[in-house]
Amino acid sequence: MEGFAYAKINLTLEILSKEGKFHTIKSIFQKIGLYDLIRIKVGSKDRIYFTEPIRKSTSTVHRAVELFRKETSINKNLDISIEKHISMGAGLGGGSSDAATTLILLNKLFNNALSIDTLITLGAEIGKDVPFFLSNYSTALVTHFGEIVAKIPPLKEIHIVLVHPLFHHKTEKMYQMFDIFGRFSQGTYTEDLIKLIEDRNYSTNDIERFLYNDFEVMLLSVDSDFSKFKNFIEKATEKTFHLTGSGSTIFCVCESENEASEIAKTLRKLNFNVSVAKAI
Repeated sequence: MEGFAYAKINLTLEILSKEGKFHTIKSIFQKIGLYDLIRIKVGSKDRIYFTEPIRKSTSTVHRAVELFRKETSINKNLDISIEKHISMGAGLGGGSSDAATTLILLNKLFNNALSIDTLITLGAEIGKDVPFFLSNYSTALVTHFGEIVAKIPPLKEIHIVLVHPLFHHKTEKMYQMFDIFGRFSQGTYTEDLIKLIEDRNYSTNDIERFLYNDFEVMLLSVDSDFSKFKNFIEKATEKTFHLTGSGSTIFCVCESENEASEIAKTLRKLNFNVSVAKAI
């Protein structure tokens, strides 16, 4: 049994407040056609294999298996392989999507032993944005700590170029940095973009005007390396790029597949690690 663990980008990411040790957010998540491929079957012994080096026993896939077994008391040996294409520490939700897809595949493998509500509860224990990946939503409003997900109309066909730098960002450390240097938002960027999407009468350029990320605003003011990286990309392509999640990947939106391909070609000639995907 196999499934695609799709990545996401944040069209907006506004940090509203801090409650205890967690931050409340208002964000629009967009699923994109970049994915990890996960295969699961009953095996002669337990094996979880990644095509990229992942810290053993602490990955989100390991955690998903652990929670599923605890909830169902199903303890058959599992052979799981994860073909990685989503960069780690990139703000693309790869780990959370892997966990969600693992839970979905395990549930199918064992005759839907758990309800979707139970899967969502388990997913939220692994990561606050796992519930989004357990939904069937392409585009969603994500609020509170990231675990509350509401459907909004899917985007029209938009092509996306993603640039993956050599450096990576850990979400926990980015929030710690935000506590020192960041400023809370009011959620208005997200609300305005939702109104535009719901109107359905928009172009890619219209979407572009409402893209916003509080982490990006912070990094541009305190991290000269990030600023230089982003500025170089934008100068080389004559496009505006945006941070997704807590980074480190940046992306631009394009009207056509041809435009996205040309931008990707330009950046690959400069030896950048680039992906091209569509909003799905």
